[in-house]
Amino acid sequence: SRGWPELEPWLSARRRDARAMAVHYSGELRLEQAVPALISLLEDRRNPDRDGAARALRLIGNPEARRALTTAADDEDPDVAAEVSKALAAQS
Repeated sequence: SRGWPELEPWLSARRRDARAMAVHYSGELRLEQAVPALISLLEDRRNPDRDGAARALRLIGNPEARRALTTAADDEDPDVAAEVSKALAAQS
């Protein structure tokens, strides 16, 4: 898919700003290929951009992304919980 080859390496970048940009554009471009990497970022409690990963998964919205968001429904991080809530509300 267009954009994926360019963004893929940045989803695991050490630089937070580069990773955040890749997360953002993965969601905006609805890159389903990014879903596994976004799920990993969402599940990594040390990742400061978990809410961005949740937002990208919400925008992509395929079944795998929705399952990951459903699993994160009780997340302790209020920003992540807000994105998950938006995603689950849009599904109903």
